[in-house]
Amino acid sequence: MANRRELKKDINLIINEFAEQILSYMDFAQKEDFQKADDLLNKTADLLDDLMFDINHHSALVGKEVKVHFAKVEKKLEEQMDVLEKEYDSLTGNSN
Repeated sequence: MANRRELKKDINLIINEFAEQILSYMDFAQKEDFQKADDLLNKTADLLDDLMFDINHHSALVGKEVKVHFAKVEKKLEEQMDVLEKEYDSLTGNSN
């Protein structure tokens, strides 16, 4: 379990790398796919905002509650990134 600073760094790294993938795709995308990629990029930014809010607003929690809360944030990141990656794969035609 990461502390708050490490968790924030990990989230930023994961989401920024994914956003870079989307932006690279957008450079070569057809017009109809460009809008879908832009929507996916917005969802990615919304996820980042949502996760950072969850991390920064835990002041009422103490001790083990904080660790449990951060574990939930990590799980949410994993689940939401799986959804976004599947959406990206269907957009790009990759079948992983």
